[in-house]
Amino acid sequence: MDDSSLRIFADHSPVGPGPVRAYCEIAEPVPVAAPTPPRENLLERAVTRILDGLPEAGESVQRAFDRKERELCALFATLAPVECWALHSALSTGDRGNGVVQRVARLTSERRARLIGFIATAARRKVVAK
Repeated sequence: MDDSSLRIFADHSPVGPGPVRAYCEIAEPVPVAAPTPPRENLLERAVTRILDGLPEAGESVQRAFDRKERELCALFATLAPVECWALHSALSTGDRGNGVVQRVARLTSERRARLIGFIATAARRKVVAK
């Protein structure tokens, strides 16, 4: 091809801004809330925090475990009846897949029995109170 054959397109080639394009308006990004951890994880973290806590200054080991037992009872008292029964069942059967059961399993059998009994009575009291 020579230059003369290309000249026929010189007048017909598009010159200018081109076709009008539709642009999307960029919306501000929607903030994504952090997913809330399941209640079971929160319970496991709270139990871990209580049981792994150090004794207070001058506190004997016996008193430290008594205090931790009271704190666990106070924590379990805040649970809904359904959660109490689920936790009672997991603790009674020794469900090793449950983190709370693994933490409570380190306590003596007497303390575990008192905690299991407290959870059962707490669930009953909440159901009767409603």
